[in-house]
Amino acid sequence: MKILFFTHYKSNPASMFHSQAFSKNKNFYFDQNDNFENYDCIVFMSYKKDLETLKKIKKKYPNIKIGVCDGKGSIVFKYIEFIDFLVVNSIEMKLFFSKYCANIFIFNEFPDLNFKIDNLGKKKDKVIIGYHGNKAHLNSMYPDVTSAIEKLSKKYPIELHLIYNINELGIWKAGRPKNVLIKDIQWSMNAMVENLSNWDLGIYFGGTPIQNLLVTKRLSSNYFLGNNDDYFLRFKMKNNPGKIITFFQAGVPVIADLNPSALQLIDDGYNGEIAHGISSWYYKLEKLISNPELRSIYRTRSLEKIDNKYSLQYQSDELVKYIIDLKENKIFPQIKTALKDRIKYKLNSYIDDFKYNFSKLIKKVFKFINYRKNK
Repeated sequence: MKILFFTHYKSNPASMFHSQAFSKNKNFYFDQNDNFENYDCIVFMSYKKDLETLKKIKKKYPNIKIGVCDGKGSIVFKYIEFIDFLVVNSIEMKLFFSKYCANIFIFNEFPDLNFKIDNLGKKKDKVIIGYHGNKAHLNSMYPDVTSAIEKLSKKYPIELHLIYNINELGIWKAGRPKNVLIKDIQWSMNAMVENLSNWDLGIYFGGTPIQNLLVTKRLSSNYFLGNNDDYFLRFKMKNNPGKIITFFQAGVPVIADLNPSALQLIDDGYNGEIAHGISSWYYKLEKLISNPELRSIYRTRSLEKIDNKYSLQYQSDELVKYIIDLKENKIFPQIKTALKDRIKYKLNSYIDDFKYNFSKLIKKVFKFINYRKNK
């Protein structure tokens, strides 16, 4: 089986991470030439120029299996008839794209970094809590995570180290914890290697706040059976659980918010912790801040988790097996969503958005009318 990984944007981070991962398996090739007919399968990134190339290749060589990595819904949707399978990095993405494509492989993408682990387990006069990822998730940590850290800083010597794209997005300000020593670090591969293994525990946050949560719960209860203690969760479709694996690689135990990807990687109370709400975050953080022995146990178990199922070598080998089965028709054949059905999906989404926005407008009108009456 000869598989070509092709992209016009080799230097982009996502392309580099996938290239690093696929190079673990000898069935992958990376020659950027026009000899496409020499391959059984070609895997592309989802940039517009890449998708235009795959369209031409599929038309010319229909027997070549075509895959796409790191899909973006609004773009991939237009090319789905030329795609045999998708490679996504989370269960959230898999479920989203299942309305377009039946053949989807989850590959947890993360950079292949070599961490220095000399400092692991050494006693320090402070506990460093670390985060790496998008600035948007730092904003989303308020109030649950940030309030818990503020309270704990009065009891324990805590530092908060954050790696994100400061140059493009600026310093994090919204919801920033008060009276906590915070170190903001510009994201780079070197910054990851130099800092992560010095951290005592890591935070993974994939959730997105729900505006007017109490109102949302009340409205929902009008249509569905529900109680005040029901969970209302919102999380990104493009969650990247590979961030958790990067923590694992560096030997950093993780506390994550309640979302599907985190639950696949973290067994709560076994190799990490799952938290939801201020109180939960407070107790989970304190549990690990106050217990270096438990952090060491979680560290060991997390490394075992990578070795068993999530190493780049293991995932690359499994992807090749998947492609071979697809080529030999051992996997359920791709169901191409009919054009009329795809149009229907789009129309329904527009209708739902209109209904939601119209209901908000009506509420504002009635609120204004009541205000004028009572004035």
